[in-house]
Amino acid sequence: MGDAITATTGKELPSSWRRKQVAGARLKLLVDGKAVESLPEPVTDAAGLSCVYQWTSDGKRHWVRAELDDSKGEA
Repeated sequence: MGDAITATTGKELPSSWRRKQVAGARLKLLVDGKAVESLPEPVTDAAGLSCVYQWTSDGKRHWVRAELDDSKGEA
C-alpha cells in the first residue's frame, strides 16, 4: 500500500491506524527509516488497537511506514 501526499511547510497531517486481534502487539511508526519517539500510546480495547499521530510537514519529501510487532518484538 502506498500513496503520495503533498504538504507545505507547517501543514499538520493527522494519520490514524486501527488493527483488530492484537493481543500483546506493539505499534511502531517510522519516518525515513527512523522510529518516531513521540508516538502517542495506542489505545487497546475490545475492537483492537488504534492510534492517531499528528505530524507537521517540513515541506520536504519523506516516507512513512507503520509496523505492528508481536509480543516478542518481531514484525
